[in-house]
Amino acid sequence: MNLLAAFLLAAAARAAGPVPSIPESLARDLEAVVGRPIEAPGVFMLEAPGDASRHIRLRFAAHGTLLTAIDLDSDKKLAAKLAFARTDEILAPILAKRGVDSTAAFYAFVEEEAAQAWDQLLCERVGFAETPWQRWTTPEGADHVLAIALYDLLTMEPKDAPLRTMREQLLRWVEQDRLAPGEIRQRYLDFYSDERRPTTREDALPGN
Repeated sequence: MNLLAAFLLAAAARAAGPVPSIPESLARDLEAVVGRPIEAPGVFMLEAPGDASRHIRLRFAAHGTLLTAIDLDSDKKLAAKLAFARTDEILAPILAKRGVDSTAAFYAFVEEEAAQAWDQLLCERVGFAETPWQRWTTPEGADHVLAIALYDLLTMEPKDAPLRTMREQLLRWVEQDRLAPGEIRQRYLDFYSDERRPTTREDALPGN
């Protein structure tokens, strides 16, 4: 989502009524990852279903904000660094299944998956999140291979390290060959074989 779309959504939400608040620590984390001041991120909570729980509503707030963290259509350097994912052995079947057959659709796919990974981590940091295994072990959730891989990489960062912007973090992983051909599959498998979840998910790989 580009900044203009985010601005228009925020303006419409404000016009509709009071903007819900989010924890200050989550707002600070979002600003760190997006890399700029954020106006009323709680507006995205208004998109959640009316009966949604508090943690789901906060995820909507985080997710909507994080969709503005990168814009691959205008960021040619980052787009070029992530282009390998389009033909990655594990992602290619998922892209085909979802009908992602254009550059614009691929960019939107990557931005969505990245937002999912970061919203999971940030909501965990404030204690408002279902476990990642609850979220991503459903039949639909298991298709979010890139989100799972990015989340796994995020959890490997030092706990006391300051948050980097999403753009900086993605570029750093690519330059370190931690986000590279073949690595997405390994990160996905490592996530499902984590000691906190004793059952591996080799059989969950697309095509198996």
